[in-house]
Amino acid sequence: MACVCRANFIEVNNVCYQTCGINAYIFNGNCICLTGFVFVGQECVRSCPLNQAINPVTNSCIQCVTQGHFIDNSICRCASTFVMTTNGCQACPPNSTPSPQTFSCTCNSGFQLVNNQCVPTVTCLPPQLLINGVCICPTGRALNPANNLCVPCQPNFIRNNVCVCPVPLVLTNTGCTALNCPPNSQLNPQTNTCQCLAGF
Repeated sequence: MACVCRANFIEVNNVCYQTCGINAYIFNGNCICLTGFVFVGQECVRSCPLNQAINPVTNSCIQCVTQGHFIDNSICRCASTFVMTTNGCQACPPNSTPSPQTFSCTCNSGFQLVNNQCVPTVTCLPPQLLINGVCICPTGRALNPANNLCVPCQPNFIRNNVCVCPVPLVLTNTGCTALNCPPNSQLNPQTNTCQCLAGF
């Protein structure tokens, strides 16, 4: 009774050998890469010209002698602070760590990705919304710089997300309001408080 090789094996002279895959052939029981191909792991991949190596993202040859690159067993690898992309090794932004398994950079703990940069994680006070790493008050409200709370504010009084009341109005937690100063006093626009007139 003849032996039958398992799946992914072939029989050569009554011996089962693992199949070689594409771009390879068996010679004397060994897998040999076709001309122009080299072994990388268990596969035959196209060999690269001088100073080039296989990009593991695209399985194509790329220049591998520039900053952040090095050749390891015909594969182009990246230095510790770089990550492989379709265009080669790219530096990860500060406060991030390369992930060779996913070919991407991951922000370190306490940081978040904003516009391709890892910036400190921002926690906004309700009802503020986090937009591009900045806390923004919802529509119809703006920041009271005295306590960093969102207060009702007319659209024409909002400057860079801050409610700026025109004189003689003052900013309170309910928005811009008129401050009625008692007799013999007047509003100080710098402090938004009532101050006694001279002689009082």
